Amino acid sequence: MDQDISNASLDLTALMSLNNYNSFSVESVEIYGDYGSWNPRTLQLTYNNNQIVDTQTTMGGVITLRPNLRGMLIDRDVFDVALNISGTIHIDRIVVNLRSLPTLLSEEVDIDQAVIIDTAIGAVDVDVFQITGIGKYHGYRVLSFGVESIASANSTLNTQLFVNTFNMGAIYVPNYSARQEFYLNPGNSVIGMGMDNMHLYMNGSGQLTRIHMKLIKY
Repeated sequence: MDQDISNASLDLTALMSLNNYNSFSVESVEIYGDYGSWNPRTLQLTYNNNQIVDTQTTMGGVITLRPNLRGMLIDRDVFDVALNISGTIHIDRIVVNLRSLPTLLSEEVDIDQAVIIDTAIGAVDVDVFQITGIGKYHGYRVLSFGVESIASANSTLNTQLFVNTFNMGAIYVPNYSARQEFYLNPGNSVIGMGMDNMHLYMNGSGQLTRIHMKLIKY
């Protein structure tokens, strides 16, 4: 690479042609370079729209960033990988270490559950375990969770996802049918082994029409 970088974001997906490695996971990213003066630099490894998966502040040496999300596969769970740099460094080269997961030993389940749940002004609690029956998939990890919903005209609909009472995020539903995804922490997404309940809390006026989930068991 042999380039000075200052306060920038590098698109590793394009730079390292990561889209050629579908079904591989990123094990680590190593940055080799000259850090010059002893001023601290902060390097962040990010996935999918700037979600930070590792960060280091350093004044020199080879930097190794390791994602805190394990088992996330390129082009299935990870669609863009970037390196954010705060400060100035001269990068000689970047090495991305990948690992191929044994897909032949895995079992995947796609859940596409049609529902009709109307909300009025107020709150509605949707028990995802009960409505989808995912409790029978003990030991499976939830790779993705999405909903299709629509807000009433001139209204707003806020939908939040909770796993074991922990808030996994919120989405604001537009006035047209849209599919939107929630991020789940892999550490609490294994059914019956850290994930014991899942709820959607809906506030506002609109309709939930479908739930999408992808499960995997190694």
